[in-house]
Amino acid sequence: MSSAYPIIWAMKHAPCTDVYEQSVLIQMADAADEDGCNAYLSKETIAKRIAGDISPETVRRKWRSLERRGLIRPDTSPPPPRYLKIPANRRTKRWELCIPYSWWSDAQREQVQRSREDRGLEPLTPESRPDLSEAPLRAPRADKGLERPHRRKKSSPPESPDRGHSQCPQGEDPGATHSAPQGPLTVPPRGHSQWPNPPGDSPEVPSSPPAPPATDGTGGHTGPGGPAGREDDGSANDHNAQDAREALLERAQGLVDDAVRRWGSGHRAPGARDRQRLSERVADELVAGGEETVILEELTRDLGSARSAVRVVLGARTATPGWGRPVDPRPDPDRYVPQGPLPVWCGLCDERTRLVTAMVAGSERLWRCARCHPQAVDPAAAGDGIEPGSTDPALLEQMLASLAGAGQAPRPSGGGLSPAAKDAKDAAEAVRRKKRAGSPA
Repeated sequence: MSSAYPIIWAMKHAPCTDVYEQSVLIQMADAADEDGCNAYLSKETIAKRIAGDISPETVRRKWRSLERRGLIRPDTSPPPPRYLKIPANRRTKRWELCIPYSWWSDAQREQVQRSREDRGLEPLTPESRPDLSEAPLRAPRADKGLERPHRRKKSSPPESPDRGHSQCPQGEDPGATHSAPQGPLTVPPRGHSQWPNPPGDSPEVPSSPPAPPATDGTGGHTGPGGPAGREDDGSANDHNAQDAREALLERAQGLVDDAVRRWGSGHRAPGARDRQRLSERVADELVAGGEETVILEELTRDLGSARSAVRVVLGARTATPGWGRPVDPRPDPDRYVPQGPLPVWCGLCDERTRLVTAMVAGSERLWRCARCHPQAVDPAAAGDGIEPGSTDPALLEQMLASLAGAGQAPRPSGGGLSPAAKDAKDAAEAVRRKKRAGSPA
């Protein structure tokens, strides 16, 4: 339902960079609700309503510019009934005009909040509608303040009074033969030369012959202003790269919006700045070979218990390059966890992975615990690389201290060390006593 608030804001207070942005924003405000939501005019309709030379593609570019600076954003509120009456194949994208919270007066804001409450929407807040920055200044022209160059006017040759209106130079043809004419000689008057064509139909002859085209040293001709094709190929490539980047960013923003819709009402939608940061990360992943299904899964998984979905997806989840590829470059913390039923934990290895540090070929390596790992390898069958009984005494002291601490603080289940753990402790103490007995005094 249209209201005057969005139109007044778009006409007088919105930080637009040019008249085309303002015209597009006014047309969107004319179709929006009083809080700026549900502006869903198509780019063809907006281009038709604006009186001027503007195309639907120009409207699309202005949409991207307005969205990039936070003046508009995709509307994630529930669509109104009037929008649902439109056939699905003819529905256009819904936009939300980000009118700042501080722009309304108290009475106007109260009216807008009541309208949103009637539609089942949350009230506006300064966080959901922050103040907007000023429009960026346009770059000045390079020739601003310079005098216009003086161009030489074309000088026409003075007309000879005895030549009349003749447009052809009088001269002898070098290839003509001089022979006496047959019959009486008649001399035409000098005022008008008698040529086969009338004076009005005679072709215009320039005052000076045109200069031959210059060459650029490679066989190509150059024009009067410089080499042919003077426009920089690099600038054209830059424009193409910028268009490709904008198309990729628009595709990434569509994925982000789809993910935000799947978050549910329990999570706050990202602001304009966070949405732009997340869209740039998604665009980088798409360039690096990421797949849309993987990216969408990463942006929506395991968010039910999160306090802030925006903080989760902008944190470590999307910080590592390659997070959107099918093969995740991040280390899997569960790859060392054994599968299937587990025996009773011995108490000497890691309880979760059932790995222990062993001396293999003179260096420490992680090894499957022979006491409680379901896929343990027999040290005797592993070869001579494992050196049993070569544990460092200092490391052995640390292990005994940790075991003693575990015995003093029993687990919540009510039991201290398991029988297997006690046997292992006794065996470790026996090894320590044996080493001390064998060492010189």
